[in-house]
Amino acid sequence: MCNAGANFVIKANQGFTLTETLVVIIIIGILAAIAIPTYLKIIQKFTALCRKETCINRDAINQRCNKDVRTIDLNLLPDGTKIELRYSSRCDAGWARSTAPVNSVIYVEDFQANKYGQSRIRPDGLIEHYGNMGPGSNLKACVQFATGEVMCSTD
Repeated sequence: MCNAGANFVIKANQGFTLTETLVVIIIIGILAAIAIPTYLKIIQKFTALCRKETCINRDAINQRCNKDVRTIDLNLLPDGTKIELRYSSRCDAGWARSTAPVNSVIYVEDFQANKYGQSRIRPDGLIEHYGNMGPGSNLKACVQFATGEVMCSTD
């Protein structure tokens, strides 16, 4: 049974108006203008500034190599001095961290006896000191004490 008095109007799909489309494009543009610089700042914050050989004798923190750092070798000496080889896979570089006494020199050394990141420990009141970086992970962290004696993380 059909309702004879009902008017049925069938409308064709007309899509979006030009104004609606422009409003959507403007909103997307504003969101992109906010999101893209923020995203780039976040990426830059965590991106290392050096890799392997370009890290030689550079500071790990300033080069953003300390974000994924881990200790890969450690030697605790009888007098309580700690010698650590710290390593960043992001930078593929290592550096020494030690509790050696003042006037000691800390550094990393590769297996051809090349020394990198030599740093003399100054009287600054800090317990742990860091040397600068050397390339790769095939290194050992060393301390040369004021007496001339050298001890390394692999000794």
